[in-house]
Amino acid sequence: MSVPDLILVRRAKEGDLDAMGELVVRYRRYACSIGNRFYFAGGDHDDVDQEALIAIMVAVRSFRESADRPFKPFLGLCVQRWLMTALKTSKREKHRALDEAQRNVIDEDGDLSAAAERVPDRKADPCEIAIRREQIRELIARLETLSELERAAVIGIANGESYEEIGERFKERYDGGKTIDNAVQRGRKKLAA
Repeated sequence: MSVPDLILVRRAKEGDLDAMGELVVRYRRYACSIGNRFYFAGGDHDDVDQEALIAIMVAVRSFRESADRPFKPFLGLCVQRWLMTALKTSKREKHRALDEAQRNVIDEDGDLSAAAERVPDRKADPCEIAIRREQIRELIARLETLSELERAAVIGIANGESYEEIGERFKERYDGGKTIDNAVQRGRKKLAA
């Protein structure tokens, strides 16, 4: 017998990862079907799906329980709004240089040390190489203004880590996913400024 959505949402809000996992499994197809209507320039279908899955978790945290209000329509609205915001953000010209530089900066292990000297593996004129190196230096300088947690969270997300994986590294000092989400949001705002 299936556990009702409202019970799972309540448990997930209390920190039950199994309940959150059940909600993600239950509504993954639904959220991704909403995401099929969106296209992110420079992104692929997996990027949209990932944003849709993040929206499920945001919807769970944001849902205010009511006897006459089911979770699924609320989730649909949250997914749609989350994806619209992500789409608008991805189209902003001011993020283009940062996005391009970020793809070239971060190692698998998060090392930034020699990133300024790395250039994409393609033939480019010297002006383009100089511009890219300057973009990378600017990104590194911006990353250095972030707190340790913000930097780790932003780099972790850029490397495809989940909030839980990032949170594991900081579990002695911080209380979990919400703290990581806040750190990601603060870090993104600071980098975009």
